[in-house]
Amino acid sequence: MGNPPEVPPRSLAAALAALLFLTYGYFFAAPSWNENSRFALTRSIVERGRLDIDPYQHETGDKAFARGHYFCDKAPGASFLAVPAYGAYHLFLRATGGRPPSSIAAAGPADPNERILVNATFRRALYLCNLFTNALAGAALGGLYFLLLVRRFALAPRTALAATLALSVGTLVLPYATMFYGHVLVAAFLLGAFFLIEPQARAGRLAGAGALCGLAVLTELTAAPAALLLFGYAAWIARRRALWLAAGALPPLLALAAYQTAAFGSPWRSGYAYVSRPEFAEGMSHGLMGIGLPRPGVLAALLVGRARGLLYTAPVLLLAFVGLGRRAAGDLRARRAEGPLAAAVVLFFLLATAGYYMWYGGSAFGPRMVIPALPFLCLGLPFAFARPRPIVFGVLLAISVANMLFATAVEPSAPMVRDLLGGYLYPHLLRGEVPLVPGASNLGALFRLKGPASLLPLVVLWAVALRTLVPLARARTP
Repeated sequence: MGNPPEVPPRSLAAALAALLFLTYGYFFAAPSWNENSRFALTRSIVERGRLDIDPYQHETGDKAFARGHYFCDKAPGASFLAVPAYGAYHLFLRATGGRPPSSIAAAGPADPNERILVNATFRRALYLCNLFTNALAGAALGGLYFLLLVRRFALAPRTALAATLALSVGTLVLPYATMFYGHVLVAAFLLGAFFLIEPQARAGRLAGAGALCGLAVLTELTAAPAALLLFGYAAWIARRRALWLAAGALPPLLALAAYQTAAFGSPWRSGYAYVSRPEFAEGMSHGLMGIGLPRPGVLAALLVGRARGLLYTAPVLLLAFVGLGRRAAGDLRARRAEGPLAAAVVLFFLLATAGYYMWYGGSAFGPRMVIPALPFLCLGLPFAFARPRPIVFGVLLAISVANMLFATAVEPSAPMVRDLLGGYLYPHLLRGEVPLVPGASNLGALFRLKGPASLLPLVVLWAVALRTLVPLARARTP
């Protein structure tokens, strides 16, 4: 028999990204405060040409009140990026006479924001907003991560494929790529900037990296220190040409300044300074936007605690920490910057989260604020061992993927419980509560499948795709 055909890494990355896009698009998340707040800004821009969310403010408790109006209290990046998708859907509804998104308060709760009932159009619109923001970004994140490992780190495609699966479906990237938050977008923007920054990169490539850094800050303000770390990395390897990063970052940062000036009266004031709920305002008054000095106990809880622990829910990341430490130490000895940069980004998000007053992320499956650091953390995965240990990696990966898949299917917005897996996820799963809350669904419903059986089409898709991708990843690459 002849040698296997040569497969360009770019083709493998594109196929993997397509598979991830289908995976994230398989799930319909239930509306939540965070998502509804971002969606309200998108709706207001499209439907009213305004930035306030007055007509929709009853749909969320995550809102700001300033100068007599209600606003989304989040950075506006995700909402801005969803405008084309929702704008097209809005035009379709008007052309066909469809009902617009609407909601009413559910009977029972004393707090009118605590629970709302939304119509099918609202759920479809929210799904489309996420599909063309976080789901698309998550798919691109997986493809870029694969290419980084193959090209910059010279790893075998099959090793890169295994690590990509760990990042994309074995960590919090999976559930949050199905929800209209900003974390996965920021992760994709930051890793994309890192991908573009190279010693011999031309001006256009560096300006593109700067634009991605600016978009990260436009989407989540806490991405600013990570963006500065990337600028420092560019200055180290590209010298004066790193100034192109600043030029590329300028348009998104000007858009952020213009939004905050129009909404809150100053380019330096964000919605977090005007949150309307007293308990949120109290928390945000501490430190900088609610972030103070990191607390060792919180750091331990967000890493290994059963209530929200990153390593408890995704144990494959233990190998990522080990490998990143090895890689960073080796790069320091070789006067290279990739490993130290990745370690610095991870350390920043961990310490910032450990200092945040609501480090647990409210209703969340794990410490969601560290999601932007996960691609950089997973750069260490292939370097965890001096020699491959496929059994150890395989077991940890299987546990991590199962936890994330079932969490996405049941309900990622988990309450704060003593044991996230044993006291929340798996009891609901064993009772067949997939999904757990009204308004959530998945594409298995199209086949009239219910409960855990609704995941079967996705499992079949993955089995067929991996049967094709794995042999191709073992083939020679040009």
